Parts: sequence; structure tokens; C-alpha cells
Amino acid sequence: MLQTSAVRRTTTAALALTVSFSLMACNNNTAPVPSNITSVTVSADKTSLAIGETAQAVANVVVTNNAAKTVTWSTTNANVATVNASTGEIKAVAVGNADIVATSTVDTGKKGKVTITVTAAPALTTAKISFRPASAPTVSGYTVNTGAAFDGTSGWVQEGTKTPLDMTANTRYRDAAADTTNIVQGLEPRQYGQLQMQCGTPTTGNPCSAGTLTSGAFEYKVVNGKYNVTVSVGDSDKRNTNSLYAINVEGASAIAAFAPTAGQFKTGSALVTVSDGFLSIDAVGGKNTKLNYVDITPAP
Repeated sequence: MLQTSAVRRTTTAALALTVSFSLMACNNNTAPVPSNITSVTVSADKTSLAIGETAQAVANVVVTNNAAKTVTWSTTNANVATVNASTGEIKAVAVGNADIVATSTVDTGKKGKVTITVTAAPALTTAKISFRPASAPTVSGYTVNTGAAFDGTSGWVQEGTKTPLDMTANTRYRDAAADTTNIVQGLEPRQYGQLQMQCGTPTTGNPCSAGTLTSGAFEYKVVNGKYNVTVSVGDSDKRNTNSLYAINVEGASAIAAFAPTAGQFKTGSALVTVSDGFLSIDAVGGKNTKLNYVDITPAP
């Protein structure tokens, strides 16, 4: 009897210990900690891009308990649009659609996205512009600019500003047939017209007798991209040598500090990239610069 009672007591104790461990195991199945990230939403300053253009994505992260609002960026189609994983800068690569995704660094289950549509890049601009009065003969293949103030598409502004400037009184046309003595004969038709960009700064110190004395710069609307730009300066009137020609295109020198002799012309070119939609031409560094024509062609 004593042995049987001992066995029963041992068995009872073992069962109690097993139940105790089972209860402890059940108590360890605690509920998951709720996320401190409520939501992630994404926007972009532009959702329709042409190939080569960029946009900026922004994540709005709603949190509790002062959780970090940081995200990492990714794209669902890097062949169409890429994104910088840290900054959210988007670049359009090829035609199509791609989702730009922001993922919370605190809770990777919380994400937001914006859809980007990429279209083909527009064709670059080609233009030929001749500067002369409205009354002068036109030049085949060239659009005439008569010195009108900038109108949002093309025209003249005060040098160093975007303030429109009327320079119609600064255009000139040299009629070779009417003056065979003073006007150089046999030039190209586009060289007989000019616009005096800096009437107030002749090298002789004597300003122009007609026209605004405020120095002007030319603005021309183009599709953003890379261009070869050729310019010509000069005066076919052999009596006029009071200039020091300089032309800059998008800040790049096309003609630098050229002092003409009688009836002398100078052409120059610059390879430039336009990113703001306007090609800018100025004469900074020159004096009484006289612009004849501008050729704008897409660069390879």
C-alpha cells in the first residue's frame, strides 16, 4: 500500500507540473504590438513626363507615438521610370507607366504609390531668325525679328533680366543698291540687316542717334534639349567700326571680343543645353554689338 500511494503522489505531481508548463506557454502568446505607422500616401509635382524629364515624389507619412516618418523609394518598372531610393527624384526613361512606391522604414507593410506616365520626347526646335526692320526685304528661309519686346514666346528683354524691352528702333537695314560707296557690295542678304543690342556703349563713347540705349538680350522659346547655335555680327556700312562684338548663348561664348575693321563680319557657334524652355542670347562683354542673324539647330 505504501508503494502504491507513492506512485500515485508522483504521478499527480507530474500531471500538475505539465499543466503548469502548459498554462505558462499559453500565457506567452501575447497580442502583436500595433504599428505606429497609420498610413503612407505619395504625390509628385508632375505625373506625366516626357522621356528625359524629371519629377519629385513626396511621401506623407501619418504616425503615432512619434514614430519616424522616413521612407525608401522604389519603382515597379525601372525600364519606364527610375527613382532615387533616398530622395524620391524620378527620371523618365521610356514610354509607358510605372508606380513609384514609398515604403515606411518603420513598418514595411505600410506603403503608398503614385503612377507616372511617360510619353515620347517632343522634337527639338529648328529656327532661323533674321534681325531687321519690318520694312526691309525678307530673307528666304528666315523668320524676321523686328526688335519687338518679349511676348512670352520670343523677343527682347533688358540685359540680365526678364523685363521685356522694345528694341524696334534699334533695327537697321543697309541698302547696298542705294549706296554703292559706303555699303559693302555682294554680301549675303541676311548680312544687310542688323539689330544693335548695345546702342548706349559704342567704343567711341557716342551713343546711337536712334534707338533705346538700354542693352538688350534675345529670348526664344524652344523645346528643352541640346542645340548648335550659330550667330553673325557685323555692319555692312564701312564707316561704322565703333564696336567690340561679343555674343553669348546660354552663357556660353559664341563670339568673344571681336573688334571689326570696315565692313567686317564675324560668325561663331556654341553648343548649348536648354533646360528652362528658352534660348537666351546676350552681348555681355561687348560694346555696340550688332546682331545679323541666328541659326538654331538640334545637336546630334
